[in-house]
Amino acid sequence: MSLKRRLQAVIERSWRRPNLLSYALWPLSQVYGFLSWCHHRLYKWQLLKPWHPSVTTLVVGNLTIGGSGKTPLVAALAEMFTQQGIAVGIVSRGYARDDDEPVVIVDQSTRVAQCGDEPFMLFRQTGLPISVGADRRAAIETLLAKQQVDLVICDDGLQHHRLLPHLRICVRDQTTPRSNYFMLPAGPYRQPPKFAACADWC
Repeated sequence: MSLKRRLQAVIERSWRRPNLLSYALWPLSQVYGFLSWCHHRLYKWQLLKPWHPSVTTLVVGNLTIGGSGKTPLVAALAEMFTQQGIAVGIVSRGYARDDDEPVVIVDQSTRVAQCGDEPFMLFRQTGLPISVGADRRAAIETLLAKQQVDLVICDDGLQHHRLLPHLRICVRDQTTPRSNYFMLPAGPYRQPPKFAACADWC
């Protein structure tokens, strides 16, 4: 096992149950938590202007690092709405993608490295138009410029406070035992657990 994978395994174990590493990193988690709170409040207090999309937008996200079932839920929702005759488009950040383009529209010729594995999987599963980009506004606007859609579903984005969606769903994985509720890097949380109350559904 490589050194990188060993370190990753140690950190992931500490995220499930606090250990000496968690407590050593706790001061950094307080800094992260404060900066996260400030970022959220700047948009909450309208000191930074949030963007409200012109098309109905649903965000499916979570509070932690790692899988919680967001992407399968996005696929299920997209298929459900499509069956009801609603034109659906999907927006994803595309983690770990290797492409210089700020926004990529996934099609049959798109490679996994260009869009990321989750958008690639979503496209193969649903066949729906998918826009990939770290800037959610740019990704949504590019999608709307190329496709006629009634509903945009964002795979992840609860921490993207610049985007003001019409509906938020927070997914929490209840199958993984967890006793570490610290913020990054001491724990798995990108936002405190109480932030789940900000979502319309959890």
